[in-house]
Amino acid sequence: MRENERQHKYGYAIMKVSIDAIQKHFNETTIKISAQEYLVKFYTNLGFTTFGSSYLEDGIPHIAMIKP
Repeated sequence: MRENERQHKYGYAIMKVSIDAIQKHFNETTIKISAQEYLVKFYTNLGFTTFGSSYLEDGIPHIAMIKP
């Protein structure tokens, strides 16, 4: 995404709708993801917390995150 488009926060909007859909359609309140490390702040702002150690997935540093 172009940097000048980030001001619109489309990523947050997409994630919030996705989280709501998981909770509504799957009756699931706990969500676990495998996040690229450079996006930890983004996911933390959505209520996720990190756990465990970082690891490589497809050669990219990742960390497990959970939203209770």
